[in-house]
Amino acid sequence: ILESMGRRIGSVLEEEMLKRLLLIQSGHDHLLAGSKANLFREIAQIRDFFMSKSISFALDLPFVLLTIGVIFIISPAIAFVTLMCGLVTIGINMAFQVSIFSLSRKLFHDGQMKHNYLFETIKGIETLKLTNATTRRLFKWRQLVNFYNFINLKIQVHTNLAMNLSYIVMQLATVLTLVVGVYEIQEKNMTLGALVALGILVGRAMVPIVNISSILSKYKEFKESLESINTFWHLPLETQKSIEIGIKKLEGEIEFNNVTFTYMGSKQPSLSSASFKIKPGEKV
Repeated sequence: ILESMGRRIGSVLEEEMLKRLLLIQSGHDHLLAGSKANLFREIAQIRDFFMSKSISFALDLPFVLLTIGVIFIISPAIAFVTLMCGLVTIGINMAFQVSIFSLSRKLFHDGQMKHNYLFETIKGIETLKLTNATTRRLFKWRQLVNFYNFINLKIQVHTNLAMNLSYIVMQLATVLTLVVGVYEIQEKNMTLGALVALGILVGRAMVPIVNISSILSKYKEFKESLESINTFWHLPLETQKSIEIGIKKLEGEIEFNNVTFTYMGSKQPSLSSASFKIKPGEKV
């Protein structure tokens, strides 16, 4: 069901996105060609989110409380141990997610900038050769790639550390279950078969909690992609009715006075402090 839904979402969004790219009003079309192409990559991330295992892991989270409830019926002490280990695991993941969220936002914007830079470079290869600007372009590309990889490495380190600590707590929960279970058997409050069943149930309860880190990371990517698409999605189209503003008389004179223009998603302005005047009849 999830795979079918993901494919359906991807096909519908991609068709609608291309339609909006073709019909966007010229006055609101400020995106670079690379940024426009990057929108389809964001749609792919949204589709992959619904097709990934993260959704199935998230659906397992409500059953954690049910599993702990069953453990409580068999042994309240082991249920308390499982609950404490679960809370510690959640605390570890939440603590790491604060830094991961901040780094993910930087990675998202740097990835867009890197994609835009690559797209515009490929589009203007002949111009770069004619102006002998390939060396400078390569130097800036190296900077973008190195910074992107550095941020990505930091995210991977934080994510892996959170996962490893979560697995340590999970193993600790299993060990504590055996320790507490032995004392429960000695006091004749539990049978050996019940202890085996509790070992399975504790592991079943801890697995969805351990996967919270990956669920939150996938959700963050999904949210950022959705926000990026949403900004473009609400731009007016040519097919929408707009208010017509009349012009009394056209003089045919154009004047730019210290004009600077920067495309959305680009750090460097395409036009910087431009000043010129074109009188009627003049050719440029």
